[in-house]
Amino acid sequence: MPTINKRFLLRAVLALAAFAAVLVGAHAVQARRIPAALKGQADRAADAGKTDVAVHYLRQYLEFHPDDVDTQVRLAELLAKRSPTQGGLRELLFLYDKILRLDPSKHDIRREALSTALRLGKFADAVAHGQALLEQFPNDAPLWLQVGLAQAGLNQNAAARKSYEAAVRAAPDKIGGYQQLAQLVWKGLDDAAGARRVLDDMVRALPQEPDAYLIRARFETFTADEANP
Repeated sequence: MPTINKRFLLRAVLALAAFAAVLVGAHAVQARRIPAALKGQADRAADAGKTDVAVHYLRQYLEFHPDDVDTQVRLAELLAKRSPTQGGLRELLFLYDKILRLDPSKHDIRREALSTALRLGKFADAVAHGQALLEQFPNDAPLWLQVGLAQAGLNQNAAARKSYEAAVRAAPDKIGGYQQLAQLVWKGLDDAAGARRVLDDMVRALPQEPDAYLIRARFETFTADEANP
């Protein structure tokens, strides 16, 4: 029966282990180099104005590091530069939502998500993002207007009215809040008298603003025409 050369076997095992360690090390180095190279190519393409190429490389990079929030934000910025299409906006909103799941404190991204959801007519998503932002920025008049617009899109007119009223309280010197509130009260709630009161409040708050008087005069013309077809 042949004998086993234990010394030779031990050397073979050690050599095999060393080779395996080299392979693992080489793979680890390669795994670090590939994402870094992809990110570098994306940066160069973006600097050269090649947005689509930069997007391609960033997507490949994120396959290696899907939780890299900063790169997700960079990808969103590049996607936002493209000419808007419904498909592109949906992709962008999906990416914003992914970023916010990773880091809910990205308020600037949430504002972009709110605006994009409104553009897509995804009013429930817009309300959710808007209400999350209002917890941080309760006196942000434009934000209240966006939430009101989304609520009106969901036919939540009573809630929209409260949002528009909050916008007016936050910025009583801005015509837009009064105008959107009056429009909702008049058309959405079928309350011409209530809309008139809103516009009267606007004129009292902005006595030096010619547009305030013009908007109220137009309203009176429209309501008079409706009463006398």
